[in-house]
Amino acid sequence: MSVDRNELHELVDALPDDQLPAAAEILRRRAEPRTARTTEPFAWIGAGQAPTLAPEHRRR
Repeated sequence: MSVDRNELHELVDALPDDQLPAAAEILRRRAEPRTARTTEPFAWIGAGQAPTLAPEHRRR
C-alpha cells in the first residue's frame, strides 16, 4: 500500500464510531465514477448575437 493509503487507514481508525458513516459517505461520493451529462456541445454556444463593433474597431 502507498503512504497515502496507509495514512487514510490510520485516519479512519482514529475516527470515533459515530463519525464513520459520514466519512464513508464522503468517500463513496468521491469514489463514484463521474459521467458526462452529455456528449453534445452546450446549447448556449453560438446562441447569441455578437455585439456591433464601433467603427474604429471594425476590420478594414
